[in-house]
Amino acid sequence: MKKLTVALLCVFVGVGVYGVDVKTLFIDQPPKSELKGGVFSGLAIDILQGIEKVDPQLHFVNISKTVTPIARVEKALEDGDIDIYVGFAKNAAREKAFNFVLPLFPSSNIFVAAAGETATFKTIDEFKALNKDAAVLAVSNSAAAQYLKKQGIKVDDGSASFSGTFDKLLAGRAKFLYVLNLAAIDYIRTAKLQDKVKLYPTVTGVDDQYFCISKKASPAVVDAVTAALTKMKTSGALAAIIAPYLN
Repeated sequence: MKKLTVALLCVFVGVGVYGVDVKTLFIDQPPKSELKGGVFSGLAIDILQGIEKVDPQLHFVNISKTVTPIARVEKALEDGDIDIYVGFAKNAAREKAFNFVLPLFPSSNIFVAAAGETATFKTIDEFKALNKDAAVLAVSNSAAAQYLKKQGIKVDDGSASFSGTFDKLLAGRAKFLYVLNLAAIDYIRTAKLQDKVKLYPTVTGVDDQYFCISKKASPAVVDAVTAALTKMKTSGALAAIIAPYLN
């Protein structure tokens, strides 16, 4: 798994003889993307590097020196400040704002609680009945937070960072956290929280995470990125990149 330094990704040259710079941003959501010691790593970076191998004229450029909150990424993609983003689940607002090009991998949101929690539930309706009016933690502007709100569940999504939301759970600010399963499993392993939290099986179904392109991206970028992704999917290269993160 390769890593990209912030300094390298923040160079923006434009379109010229050396290729096309395709702008993006990264959020704090391991294993998809995380920043440690000035270095971004994760599944999103691996996928972008795979595209660059297929089409060397494409150069992906992170326009920020740090991780970016989800809401800012969505706004940047809608406004055309960035061209692409790796790994959004579909919802009505997002489908109006930008294009979903290719499903990358399946994911689901799950409930997480402190290790001593004894509550049991098998459906979202059962959860709502036992949780009553208590707030559930979620990362701000995430698909998880939006889903809970549509279900009429009170949400505490004041934290824009994944780690900050977990800190609230461990501090007892709420009994439950609702979050992307892959991100939760990776964070729990990295932070060594296996004995401090409890994961519940998904009760809300499985969604695909998509490669997204701004509706304001140039036709040349749209065509080149889509062609490279399609080639990677057909050859099996995309699946080979994603598989280690799902196991």
